[in-house]
Amino acid sequence: MAISTRPVRSVLSVALLTFSSLAAFAQISTETTTIASSCKVANNLYTCNMASFQQALAQAKTAAIETGPVDPAAQTQLKKLFVALGLTAPAEGQPADVTFLLVPVDPKGVDFNTGDTQLAALHIFARRSGPGRGDLIWAENFTGPEDIPWPIVVNRLVLQFRSRFHIKDPPKGK
Repeated sequence: MAISTRPVRSVLSVALLTFSSLAAFAQISTETTTIASSCKVANNLYTCNMASFQQALAQAKTAAIETGPVDPAAQTQLKKLFVALGLTAPAEGQPADVTFLLVPVDPKGVDFNTGDTQLAALHIFARRSGPGRGDLIWAENFTGPEDIPWPIVVNRLVLQFRSRFHIKDPPKGK
C-alpha cells in the first residue's frame, strides 16, 4: 500500500504561508507601537525613537529641570544645555513643554561589563496634555566606574547627550 505525501506537503505549505503572514503582521504592529510610544523598555534599559524626540524637542519652547533637592551640579549643567537649545523657563504657574529629569542610578543597578555600572540617567518628558511630566521621549544613560564623583558624572552625561545630538553653545555676544 502506497501512501501519498502530497496532502501533507500541501498542509505544510499552507501552514508556512499563514505563519509567515502572521509574523509579518506582528512586525508591523510592533513597529507602530514603538513609534507611537516613543520609548520602550527592555532589560531595564530604554530605547527611544530619535526622530520623534528631535521633533518634540524642536517644537518645545520651555523646559523644566528636575534633580535631587540639592544638586547644583546637575542644575547648572542643565541650565547651560537649555541655553544651547534655545529653551527658557515657563512662566510662573505654567507647565513646561519638556522636562529634563537627571538622577543618579542605584549603584546596585545593571552591570554592563566588568567595572562599568549605570551611574546616571537623563530622562526627557514632553507634556502632551494634563498634569504631570508627560510622556517619556528620550532616555540617556551614563555608565562608568562607580568611583566617579557625582559632578563629573553629570558633566559627562550632559556632554554625551550634547555629542549625540551635535548641540553646541550659542556664540557669545560682542
